[in-house]
Amino acid sequence: MIKKCCAVTNSDLGILVIRFSLALVFIIHGLAKFQNMQGTLAFFTSLSIWPAFAYLVAGIELFGGILLLVGFLTPWMSLALGLNMMMAILLVKINKPFLGGYEYDLTLMLASLGLSLLGTGKYTICPCGKDSKK
Repeated sequence: MIKKCCAVTNSDLGILVIRFSLALVFIIHGLAKFQNMQGTLAFFTSLSIWPAFAYLVAGIELFGGILLLVGFLTPWMSLALGLNMMMAILLVKINKPFLGGYEYDLTLMLASLGLSLLGTGKYTICPCGKDSKK
């Protein structure tokens, strides 16, 4: 039997904190990409990445972050954001050292992928998350 002091009793609240934290980071980064789209396009071009992907990445970050914030399509949006960060690591940061290189992106990737497995939690606008026992 699990002792009461060791039992997880606030998992839905924990999911909410993770959702809000990731949402804040991705919304700000997505907005920054859209506000400086010329720079974003130039950066993608310098990596020999099709410039249209600059809009896709900015959109995933901004709108995916907004959807995480309200708890709509959380598993799918967090999966998309996690894959987005995986591509950032593989295409841009993999040859840099871990510290000061890709540890931040890796943390965002793993938190996003973990959230995709945890789900939305009960604090959401999505009717499917209202009963966290489902």
